[in-house]
Amino acid sequence: MARLQVGRADMLTAEQHDEFQATGLLRLEGAFPAATAEAMCDRLWEFLASRYAIHRDERSTWTVEKPANQ
Repeated sequence: MARLQVGRADMLTAEQHDEFQATGLLRLEGAFPAATAEAMCDRLWEFLASRYAIHRDERSTWTVEKPANQ
């Protein structure tokens, strides 16, 4: 697997690098404002509801592991 190479080599701690390599995800505290994160989350739920009928407040709709392409 290719090593993440962005900017300076010391931008991530060893733990962050390992987390990214293991999961493909990385939490970066303070990367953007909380209000921006909330807005992105709202937009994602809106998309899931409109495209796949997966609703934020209806856990029973969270049963699709991988939505079909429509």
